Amino acid sequence: MLPHSDYLPNTQHGNTMKVVINTCYGGFSLSDEAEHAWEERTGRQFDAWDVPRHDPDLVAVVLLFGAEAAGSCAELDVVTIDGNQYLITEYDGAETIRTPTTTSWITVDSETVEENAEAERQPLQLKMWPHKQRAMATRMQALGSKLRDEWHMPHSEDSLAETLNKGESLDGAQIQWSAAKHISSTDLVDKLIDRLEAQLTTLRDLKWWARRDFYGYTDYITDTAGLALAFSAAVPLATYTDDPDEILMNRFDNIE
Repeated sequence: MLPHSDYLPNTQHGNTMKVVINTCYGGFSLSDEAEHAWEERTGRQFDAWDVPRHDPDLVAVVLLFGAEAAGSCAELDVVTIDGNQYLITEYDGAETIRTPTTTSWITVDSETVEENAEAERQPLQLKMWPHKQRAMATRMQALGSKLRDEWHMPHSEDSLAETLNKGESLDGAQIQWSAAKHISSTDLVDKLIDRLEAQLTTLRDLKWWARRDFYGYTDYITDTAGLALAFSAAVPLATYTDDPDEILMNRFDNIE
C-alpha cells in the first residue's frame, strides 16, 4: 500500500508545481496498477476526465510507478512548472502544458476593443433559385440511389478492391442523400453556413463524444459531409437576396 497523501511532500513547493501530462499520440490514461494505487490512496474511483493533473495523489503515483504508470497508448511525464496556473493543450492525444510565463499574449488597445465589440458578422445574403435548388436535390438523390445500387451487386466473385469500392459507394450514397436533404431544407445559403459551423464545432468536441462512447459519431461525420456538399453546391445556384436588377441599374447610374 502506498502512503497516504497527507504524508507526501506537497506537489507545490515555493513557486513551482508538478503536473502530469501525456507526451505521445494516443491519450492520457493510467495503467490498471496505477489506477488501483490511486483509488487505494483516495478511496475514490479514478476518472481521467475529472481528476486534475496537479492532483497530489496522481503526481505521487506517476512518480512512484514511472513508465509503468502509463495506460494503453500513453507515455506520462511529470512536468514542473513555475507558479500555480497552467493550461494543457493536445493534438491527437499528445499534450503540451502552457503557463503565463511560457505564453505570449496579444494585447489589444482600448479603441480596437470598442470597434470589435460593435462589429457584426455580415451575412452572405445568398438565396438559391427554387428551380435550381430542386434540380440539384433531385440530382443528388439520383446519384445516391445509383451508388446504393452498386453496393447491392452480388458479392460471390468480388475482389478485395471491388469490395472496398462498394464500401466507398455506400458511404458516397449516404453523403449524397444527406446533401439532398440539407439543400432541400432551405433556400438561404446563410442557414447552411450556420448549420455547418454548428455541426463542425460538435464534431470536434471529442470529450463530449467520448462521454457518449462515440455513439452515432460515424453517422454524424457522414451527415456533416453531406451538409458541406450541400453548401458547396448551393453557392453557384444562388444570387443576392437584394434585387439584382436594381443593383445593376445603380451601378450604371454611378458610371461617370
